[in-house]
Amino acid sequence: MKIKKDTNCIFFKFVDYGKLSYVDEHKKVLDEKGTVGFIKLGKAVNHYKAKDVIESNGGIIFRGSYKKNEGKYYYCHLVKFEQFNNKINCPKYYDDLYEPEKREADCFIVDSMYEIPEKEIDNFITISNEKPLRVSSKARIPFIYVKAGKDIQL
Repeated sequence: MKIKKDTNCIFFKFVDYGKLSYVDEHKKVLDEKGTVGFIKLGKAVNHYKAKDVIESNGGIIFRGSYKKNEGKYYYCHLVKFEQFNNKINCPKYYDDLYEPEKREADCFIVDSMYEIPEKEIDNFITISNEKPLRVSSKARIPFIYVKAGKDIQL
């Protein structure tokens, strides 16, 4: 897959659920159903920014845990952004994690997942300060708006 220069993306910090691997559980659903939703609890993402990501043919980026996925970065092509509901393809553990009647949650629906090669990670740059993703991802914030600083091959 090729990501064109200036393609918008959102970097998230997700965590594993108990003994389950966040990456593996989402990949299983994606392989079986063709799409998978990623729930974002907590601070809401700007809906206009999410729309910009979809319109630029962008995606979401996240880093797997060091324990289960060696801290590798992943790119997922974003196809839809909506409030979570039980019709969205998600890992089964979401039933334990989230109670829709108690609070709303954003859901990012993707149709692919690629490991980002080590040499390409720093070609994603933070929109706000133009720093490489690897540097910005260490900040204590739940998500970061980034873009491809050049054409990137996954």
